Amino acid sequence: MIITAVRLQNIKSYIDAELQFIRGINVIAGANGTGKSTIIEAVGLALFGAWPKKLMDGKAYAGLLRNGEKEGSIEVDVQARGRDFRVLCNIGSRRQGGREKLSYERRLFDAKGTEISSSAGRKEDFQEDMREHIIGASRIDDDELFRNIVGTEQGAFDDPFTQQEKERRTLFEKILGIEDFQHFEKQFWALVRAQRDEADTLGIRVEERAGVVEKQVEAEKLLGEFVEQLASVQNDAEAAAVEEKALQEKLEKLTAQREALAKQRHEVQLLKDRRKSQSSALKNAEALLQEAREAAEELESVRPGYDAFIAADRELSVLRASAKRRDVAQDTLNALQKKFDEGKIRLQSRREYAEAQLKETAEKLEKTEADCAPLEKEIETLLEEYRAIEKEKVRLEDRVAATAEARSFVDEMHGAQQTLENLGENMQKLHNSFTQLQEYQRNSDVKLNFFAELESTSEQFFGKYLETQGGEGARSPFAELRKRANQEEESARREASRATEALGTKREQGKSARSRLDDRKAEIEALQKSRTALEKEILSVARELKALEEDWNLQSGKLQESLLGFTTLDEDIAALEKQLESNREAHTRFLSLQNLASAVGERTKQCEAAQEAEKETDATLTAAEKELTKQEKAFTEKDYLETKAQWEVALALERKASGLLAEWKTRVSTQEEAVRVLGKDRKEYEKLLKSASRSSTEADFMQNVHNAVVRELARHVGASIVTALSAFAADLYQRIAPEQGMTLVWDAQSYAVELRGEAGRVRGRELSGGQLMGVSLAVKLALIKWYAQCRVGFLDEPTTHLDRETRRHLADVIQHLEQLTGDSDPWFDQLFIISHEESFAGAGHLVELIREPSGASQVV
Repeated sequence: MIITAVRLQNIKSYIDAELQFIRGINVIAGANGTGKSTIIEAVGLALFGAWPKKLMDGKAYAGLLRNGEKEGSIEVDVQARGRDFRVLCNIGSRRQGGREKLSYERRLFDAKGTEISSSAGRKEDFQEDMREHIIGASRIDDDELFRNIVGTEQGAFDDPFTQQEKERRTLFEKILGIEDFQHFEKQFWALVRAQRDEADTLGIRVEERAGVVEKQVEAEKLLGEFVEQLASVQNDAEAAAVEEKALQEKLEKLTAQREALAKQRHEVQLLKDRRKSQSSALKNAEALLQEAREAAEELESVRPGYDAFIAADRELSVLRASAKRRDVAQDTLNALQKKFDEGKIRLQSRREYAEAQLKETAEKLEKTEADCAPLEKEIETLLEEYRAIEKEKVRLEDRVAATAEARSFVDEMHGAQQTLENLGENMQKLHNSFTQLQEYQRNSDVKLNFFAELESTSEQFFGKYLETQGGEGARSPFAELRKRANQEEESARREASRATEALGTKREQGKSARSRLDDRKAEIEALQKSRTALEKEILSVARELKALEEDWNLQSGKLQESLLGFTTLDEDIAALEKQLESNREAHTRFLSLQNLASAVGERTKQCEAAQEAEKETDATLTAAEKELTKQEKAFTEKDYLETKAQWEVALALERKASGLLAEWKTRVSTQEEAVRVLGKDRKEYEKLLKSASRSSTEADFMQNVHNAVVRELARHVGASIVTALSAFAADLYQRIAPEQGMTLVWDAQSYAVELRGEAGRVRGRELSGGQLMGVSLAVKLALIKWYAQCRVGFLDEPTTHLDRETRRHLADVIQHLEQLTGDSDPWFDQLFIISHEESFAGAGHLVELIREPSGASQVV
């Protein structure tokens, strides 16, 4: 996971700021109060749902939002798994119980801006979506992962190691996954108990089914007897069924003849009824035809009045449409007049307001421009003073270098003098030895042939050396010079340091003056833009007013001209309405006769169709009566009744036989089911015997495994994990604090930390502040390496309590983390170091923050 950018609006000291980050190490620097730790808190809330400890979720009161603001937002751009995402966290403040309480909503977007997920009403589901797309899976909640591993808050590095043992155990067993093994041990023991219960239950079930074999043998014997009786009954039933079927076929044939005869009689009656109905319909059609012919003759007499009515109605419609156009034109003219008056008043008000604003802006601009001159003069004076101090600083630095070089020369000369003094002592010892040798040669009987030459040469040598030394006890001339050189160098360094401080003071004064000048120039630029905009506004209003008047003159002239053409319109409409009323009766009579007269042709066709239908019905009726006579001769009711009585007797016998057969089939089926159930019970009984034996064996085996392996698994696994991490963290601590010569040990049982060395051991709260900080950093870096699946870490002021040398070692270790593991797996994708310590100046990408005079934090 790579965090590429963080944008904050109205969050603590940030009004609207954006911070850019890169892969690898990012150093966030700045003075106290510039908002460095706010970056960690914002990322923790947006990505991990982790509130700062002082603003716990559900009890969060105003404090994350900038003072006086009701809304704010955190926006984080992230690269994860080859994709780009954006996480938006909107924060709002509302009154509850007389206090301001914060609420927040988070949303996840892809690179195209499409929303993937929202936390509205589903915070837990949203965090699962964050894990899936960005953070990755973890054995602990994301907020605990952030607080205890990824993003420890400032001053909380040593919290896990200063807690009580019970709290430490709970925390680290969850982080390291040891509680998973403890949970497994409980689950496994539950399985052992369940397996034992299952074995006992199977034993009881075996005892309950002990007599099933004898029952099955008796049931199979009774089934054989039932099968023999069923065969006899089935033969009787088959004979009765044959006789019943023959009589049924004969009866069905006679029944079909009887039904066909009844159907033919009904059809003949229907044809007679249809013939009667068709005769009546023909008479009605002839009467309607006569009525239509009479209406057609009368229609021609009323046609002139109808035509006059239609012509008047058409012309009246045209005139009424003209009246509507006249009314619309008059309404439009009135509306234009009102719109013109309102627009003119509005534009005049805009022009007056813009002119007043222009005058006020000009006065402000003149005053602000006057304020710039003193500031520019002040900046020029500060710049001259800065250059003079800088020149003096260079001279002092040259003096420091010269005094340092002179002091080094004096030290060298003092050392050479001491060497000569040591040599003088050695020469004196040689001279004494030579004197003793002379004395020995004079008093000894042994005479050396070359001693005279050695004596002459040695006296010349010692004589020259003693002359150059000026005798014994000569004091070094450089001791006092060495003391004065050190004093001179220290004095020069103090003066150079004061010059550096003075430069810093002048630099800050210059920045302040430059900032004030920039504010004035920005204000001037804004006022100039405002003045230009107001001048454009005045010209624009004048153009709009002129265009409004021209548009009014043009449109009102056209409308007034068009109204002149409607002068006699109302008199023409009245005349046509009178003409229309005089011809209304003829128009009404014409319409009533028109429909009736137009039906002559249709009614003629109806008469012809009725005559043809009557002829067809007569022919069909004659044929049906002949067929009815034929069927009455072929069928007698006596044969039908005799056959029906014989079939009913045979049917009763067949049903009785079938009932007896069904009864015996039921008995056989019931007995077969009983045999089958007993057979199934016997198989289950045999399976239960095997299952009970196997279950008991498995229960014994699982209990042995639990007692011998599982019960001790959590303790052994936890010890191995902590031992491995302890060795890893110990190596880091040796690199962070090599001068201490102490070894970090993390206890696998109590999770307490201690340092061991030649002088003994120091445990837990006995550690100094610097030692505890170094130990905490070593363990935290190890946890980030192995347990932060998102591969991101935050170190907030990691140099607290550390001395200068340890801070330098820590910076070196962090910059070279990738070379410490010896494997190909990178330590992290991104590491954020929040510090104002210069040791991290070149550690990675620098993001420097400042606090403006207004109190807002900004990126330099």
